[in-house]
Amino acid sequence: AKGAISLTVAEKYVEAFGNLAKEGTAVVVPGNVGDIGGMIATGLSVYGKVGEAQAKSMAKTAIDTSSSTERSDKKEIEQPRSEEEAATIRKDAMRESMLDGFDQTTARK
Repeated sequence: AKGAISLTVAEKYVEAFGNLAKEGTAVVVPGNVGDIGGMIATGLSVYGKVGEAQAKSMAKTAIDTSSSTERSDKKEIEQPRSEEEAATIRKDAMRESMLDGFDQTTARK
């Protein structure tokens, strides 16, 4: 299921990029048109970062759940107040992870 979600997000990214090029008056061209391998690597990097963000989110949820059942004197992690807030937190974490991946890919060139 996790792989399917990651693939769906990557497909939507490519679709949005294509729609941007079709709907706007500007021409969207990757900076490295001649470097097909680099373009593929960037796409796979996005795919990998989405999966990584999901894994982190799932791990955080598991840790939060186990920490709430344990009794300790340590300060507990604040739980989201609603499903909507939890979804916003996951969305922000995924966005940050993807942007980090773009930055890392750009820095390698």
